Amino acid sequence: MLPNPAGTPQTWAVILFEVLQSLALLLLVLVLLPTLLLKSIVRTRTWISLMSCSIVFCISFLVLPLAGFGAHSTQPPPHGLCLFQACLIYTAPVLSPWKEI
Repeated sequence: MLPNPAGTPQTWAVILFEVLQSLALLLLVLVLLPTLLLKSIVRTRTWISLMSCSIVFCISFLVLPLAGFGAHSTQPPPHGLCLFQACLIYTAPVLSPWKEI
């Protein structure tokens, strides 16, 4: 982490980012679940695809924190896990055009 001018680590920004990503993931899943489970709610494939892409986008930024390597972790994460997260992060924007099909 980069220290701020006072010399203390800026873990509050990382924690805030993780909390906001987690909240977004929870809300997106809560919005998508009724559509998938109830046949009386009808949505277009584009809407379902947009919600699914957004869920993948949120998950891609939460791989390391969910694996226990968050803002307060003292040990470095495994390279394989970092590679997996990087693949998800760079794949999420590519999924965006697919939501229009």
